Amino acid sequence: MSSSLLQQLALLAYINGDPRGKDLYNATVGVNLAMNLHQKFKSSTKGDALRAVAVNGVTEYIKHHPNASEEQIAAEVVRQISEFVKAYRS
Repeated sequence: MSSSLLQQLALLAYINGDPRGKDLYNATVGVNLAMNLHQKFKSSTKGDALRAVAVNGVTEYIKHHPNASEEQIAAEVVRQISEFVKAYRS
């Protein structure tokens, strides 16, 4: 199953009121964004270093917040991706 199809199914579930649909949709969008960013920056030394910082940031967050909800972890992933993009552009 392609990520696009999974994302569309998650959106449909969310629109139809499935309580898991919103979380699944957010997760699929985040994964697609991360995959696209990874593909774009994978050959870049600067991108490699910044990606390592972002991954480490998420890892540290999870280590220091072991009881964080999926939503809190997803928010941290989005924050780290935003910081990654901002740092890469500067």
